[in-house]
Amino acid sequence: MQNEDPLGFPYPPAQVNFKTSRKYISSNYAASSRLGNHLFELASVLSISRDLQRMPIFFIEDCYHEKMWEDTNNLIPGLMNQFLVINGSVPRSIRRTAFHEKCCTFQNPSVLEKVKDEYLHLKGTHYQSWKYFSQMRNELIGFLKTPNNHFFYLPVSSESTFVTCVHVRRGDFIRVGFHVADETFIRNAMDYVEQKESTRRKHMTTVFFGDDFNFMDLLRNGTRSTADSYVSQNTPSDDLLYSKANCDVVFISAAHSTFGWWMGYLSKGNRVYYTDIQYTKDYILEWRILLIIVLFIIFSYCMVAKVFSNGQSIVSWYLTFCHRSTVFFYGDPTTKTDAYIINTYYYPVSKSLGENALAMVLLMDRNTVRDITRYQMKLIATNKKIQQVMVVPDLVKEQINDACRYVNVVATTNVIPDLKKLEISDGETRMEIPFKLPRQHASSPVIICISPQFIGEQWQTFLAHVHVARRLGGHLHIYVTSLLDSFFELLNEYEKIGFITIDYWMRMKFLNGTIDSLEPNSNTELRNQAGAQTDCLLQYKEAATFITFFDLDDILFPRGYDSYFDEFTALHAENPGILTFHYNKREIMVHNKANIQDINFLDLFNHTWFVNEEDYGKTMTKPTSINSMWMHETFSIPYSKKLLLKKNHLVHLQKPVDSDGKESIPYRLSSFERMPDMKLNDTVLVEIQQDFQRLLNSSSNISMIAEKLPKLSYYFPIIYRCYYEKFYKKFQLECPNGEGCIDHPNHGIIASILKRKSRKFKMTEDVKKMCKQVDAYKLCSDNLHQSLMYMLVEDPEISKNLVNVIKTEPNYRYAAQYLRTYEGVAKKGRDKTEYQSLEPVVKVLMSLDAEHERRVRKQLDNLKPLTKWIGEDYWEYARMRRVYWEALEAFDDAVTIQNKERTEQSEQATAVAQAWRNECRLKLIDFIKTGINDQKSKHADCVLKLTLRKVSHNLRNLIDDSKTVDAQLNLVSITINTDNNLIWFKTTGEPEKIEYKKHENGCQISFRQSVKILENEDFRTRFFQDLEHFFALQKSKLPYLEVNCRGVPEALENILKSQESPVQVTKILINTTCQYEVMKVLQYTCPETLEAIEIYDITQSNEVWKFGNIMALKHWKNAKKFSNLGFHIDAKVVDFVHFPMANFHIKEISTNELMMVKEKFHNAPGFGYFYIYYQTFSDPEKLPEFFGEPFIREGYEHDKGRWYFNLKDNNKECFYFQHFGQQAWFSLLDRESVPRGAKIQ
Repeated sequence: MQNEDPLGFPYPPAQVNFKTSRKYISSNYAASSRLGNHLFELASVLSISRDLQRMPIFFIEDCYHEKMWEDTNNLIPGLMNQFLVINGSVPRSIRRTAFHEKCCTFQNPSVLEKVKDEYLHLKGTHYQSWKYFSQMRNELIGFLKTPNNHFFYLPVSSESTFVTCVHVRRGDFIRVGFHVADETFIRNAMDYVEQKESTRRKHMTTVFFGDDFNFMDLLRNGTRSTADSYVSQNTPSDDLLYSKANCDVVFISAAHSTFGWWMGYLSKGNRVYYTDIQYTKDYILEWRILLIIVLFIIFSYCMVAKVFSNGQSIVSWYLTFCHRSTVFFYGDPTTKTDAYIINTYYYPVSKSLGENALAMVLLMDRNTVRDITRYQMKLIATNKKIQQVMVVPDLVKEQINDACRYVNVVATTNVIPDLKKLEISDGETRMEIPFKLPRQHASSPVIICISPQFIGEQWQTFLAHVHVARRLGGHLHIYVTSLLDSFFELLNEYEKIGFITIDYWMRMKFLNGTIDSLEPNSNTELRNQAGAQTDCLLQYKEAATFITFFDLDDILFPRGYDSYFDEFTALHAENPGILTFHYNKREIMVHNKANIQDINFLDLFNHTWFVNEEDYGKTMTKPTSINSMWMHETFSIPYSKKLLLKKNHLVHLQKPVDSDGKESIPYRLSSFERMPDMKLNDTVLVEIQQDFQRLLNSSSNISMIAEKLPKLSYYFPIIYRCYYEKFYKKFQLECPNGEGCIDHPNHGIIASILKRKSRKFKMTEDVKKMCKQVDAYKLCSDNLHQSLMYMLVEDPEISKNLVNVIKTEPNYRYAAQYLRTYEGVAKKGRDKTEYQSLEPVVKVLMSLDAEHERRVRKQLDNLKPLTKWIGEDYWEYARMRRVYWEALEAFDDAVTIQNKERTEQSEQATAVAQAWRNECRLKLIDFIKTGINDQKSKHADCVLKLTLRKVSHNLRNLIDDSKTVDAQLNLVSITINTDNNLIWFKTTGEPEKIEYKKHENGCQISFRQSVKILENEDFRTRFFQDLEHFFALQKSKLPYLEVNCRGVPEALENILKSQESPVQVTKILINTTCQYEVMKVLQYTCPETLEAIEIYDITQSNEVWKFGNIMALKHWKNAKKFSNLGFHIDAKVVDFVHFPMANFHIKEISTNELMMVKEKFHNAPGFGYFYIYYQTFSDPEKLPEFFGEPFIREGYEHDKGRWYFNLKDNNKECFYFQHFGQQAWFSLLDRESVPRGAKIQ
């Protein structure tokens, strides 16, 4: 039976143990609801479980429950940790008990004390009463996670800043008829709140939260100061975390919003203003009879089938009853609706569909019948012998959003052999359907289906994906809706050489639609990406071995295998019952390049900066395993046949930084962390880069096309913002698709961008005057800068590009080379006279050349403020000026429309456009004042400094060799490879990278978006020279030093050794191959400042290391924290017990040693944690003798015992020891987190 809602597909009943020593409680949950309802339910059930002294259970009954657990755990993991989580539906053997059957009321849990069942399952949902958990506020706040998002663009509550948080709920409330506060009411309420609270703080700010961004923007723009008003772009979880830390007062405008209630309940100030629900007179308070009827209908449709699912005859009767009832209430099925047959495939023989099979990709109007999968489509098949047969195909729906009228449907059936003609019939009229054979051959055993490209612009992402796939054995099948011309030319060229296959995804054009014949593009879910993925599946059903369904920015790298084919084969062999495999996504930090020649796959992927959270991923399968596909997964198979992979992820190039170094998406900024476990295989990346270079060198067509490719992203930010509004926000009430991204009510946003008409509006006089001054200043700066460049090198050609390629006059070098050549010729001549060697003179000349280059470099550093103004600040000003001009145009458009229409909507649009225009003007003026005019003194100072250096040798040395300069670095990370070296450093903000690698003319240095070539320079020599400069500039203590290399070079050891005093470091991480290499770095650091030592095996060998030399150092004795990874240490536990925080891998442990650890740290002040990972445990059977009887959690396979011990003078925590797998953990634990039934000794 096809389930109506795939997300509600019930999981198999859970396996639970009966006749245990515990009693348990669980509940029915409104799992398909939102986060606010989840918190009410879980907090209430937890409190009830404590009143009844029962263990709370959370059954993951279907996909909705799984999503409920994930969403809640992502916000408040401490709450979910109180529950025993069990995969599977509630077993039928557990009796359901009536409780809390009325919404929004409190029922005393004491009525349940008489229930003696071992498992108590409550039938209630929502539990929307604070009385269930009236004493738990502080505990629930403590359960919240520490936010990863630092909310940089939102105000921070402080002694001088007061934050008012306004929650707005509109979307679904408008649809269902709940009260929604209007703009006037909210503004009056905000004025009232400000009047009441203004005496408490000096500076008042407002943050709006909600689901209607246009409405919130309207409210923000109507405040007294838009600079003090903000609209949150965060996720719901982050909104609650922000409220906890910053909301001094909360105003809830929607009385029915549970999310708004929790925002106030968890807020920092715990002060809440709200709309009185009795004032709203919502119909739900008055139409109780109607509510009962609605609930009965929902029960009939959703529950009866599940209760009687074992009886097929009852199920058949139930479905017929529902269908006939629908026809009775809603009328006969509509006969005037449209359907679109996109593609039809005929399979004479198919391994999965059978012989003479048909498969059709369709778009059908959901109003055709109540359940679209029950529609009786009549097909007539005719073969070459003029034999006919009429068939009714099976229909499968692949869609998740019910707001879209057109549904992606796949029809399959079997017909007669030698099919010649196929028709569709309504009983009176027939229409022929064209069909085609599927592909018989594939370009690769692994096909990567890429969803349709819509206004495609990111050609850098395409190149990254196609070359990675080519090396790893995949072939891209790309669907195209619309692309930039140059990008399309590039795709065509790659198709000619066999790297990809292009398929054109139809975009049907309608001028007007009717209620029965809707315009299909705006009423189809997500541009019908599901239809394209299904079409790709059906094309390669008999030709490919494996097939994946990715987006262009989702790139897969096999883990532990050399190709896609090997990894996919292994996954199917290890999981014989699984049909589809799901790779989640992890976003990687990526920078676009402006020129195709600059693309480097090591730059793109050979780092470990990722977002430390997973996103909804994509699917891999055999094409014979499924017959239909949605965007991310198929809903045609049970979830027990799907496997979510944990060991590998898709690398997601979601928001690349543009080639000018600016964020292409300046909102929803991702938070990146260094994740060493995500590091990719260097060897594979080198091979991909070599293949890419070979192709560029051999194809003149690609090089010519590359000249026309866009340097900067233009459409991508527009489209991404639109997608974010339409796709990525949850619980859409309108059909999400890309049509609104390009269609303006009048003429189209993109069309207006491409076809500008001359306008008569002007900038304001003050802005115009300031812009004129900036342009004049820029012209003077350019001339001055170029003159200074010429002064440095005295060569007109070299000076033009001196900022990008450091190159000095070759006089000294040429003289030295001439002398060497002369000496060599003289020695080979007839004259046998012994002349004095010229090598000392040559060395002097070369040293003069090196000294001259060093001086040029220092002078260029002095000129950085002026260079930054010319190369960066001016272009930021130009961008802001362009945005201001666009705001002027938008306001002019809005005024024109208002003059024509004179409607309330057009007046509001004009007000919004006017506010945007004014905001852009103020931002531009502010940047000119602070970013340009206020920096002119720095520009002048750097020029003065350079000219003073030219005047006096002594003054030059004073400037160069000043001992007072301190770089104040917070991080230095060094990575040394055979073909490139890296320095990561950080002062404030995000870490930055400098890369040194070999170039055919010398050394190539990459920093930010600039690349410099140092001619006749060895990249290793330059790397160590600059590294020495880093250490020389760091006068203060360095918080973090990291060294990554297989073998520590002598040059690095010499730099560390040559410092005037040992390098002062707080924390050090050394990632290398053995103790000998570690010592080359560690011994030169200061033992008095070193607090934390981390040592990793760069090869992850898991071998045993000797550690005697390291342990003999004073560093080992002084440090307070130690950890190692990738190897085991040949030492005793006693060697580590002086660390109050330790996380280490050791060869062998014993019970006596663990008892020593317990005695050492039990009641010890300053203890943090002590985690041991071991290879061998000599006597685990003695643990109960020394520690007492363990507590073992049920359902945890590797749990070998937990022990809890009282702490002296500490009633909140206990000392905790756990033996789990091959790990022994000691730490402190909140007493409230101790499981029921566990004994605290």
